[in-house]
Amino acid sequence: MESVGGTYQELGDWSRASDWYGRALEQRLTRGEHADAARLYGRLGTVHTYAGRYGEALRNWRASAAGHRRTGDLPGHARALSEVARVQEYAAGPRNRCAHAARPSSGRAGPTTYGCTRRWS
Repeated sequence: MESVGGTYQELGDWSRASDWYGRALEQRLTRGEHADAARLYGRLGTVHTYAGRYGEALRNWRASAAGHRRTGDLPGHARALSEVARVQEYAAGPRNRCAHAARPSSGRAGPTTYGCTRRWS
């Protein structure tokens, strides 16, 4: 089932990929295969991100992070947390991506804006 989801993901059919990954996830959870379930939550998070469904993507990436933490997979946990941050940035939209930049004392965009083009008023 997971491989079918992967095929649909490669074709860009996010809805079908999500459906098949969901089926595979149900199977893994029923069998108690927690490491595989954590990985599948991540795959679901990926297809939801591509589809622009950021709320669902965040929910799945957070479940993935929790699953990797519980199974002791530290690299998987770190990767899932990184994806949570990335999806949160996407969900903020382009207007809010520069909100972290420091406000320059001159009142104009400068080197402290880290490449952002936002102008301070």
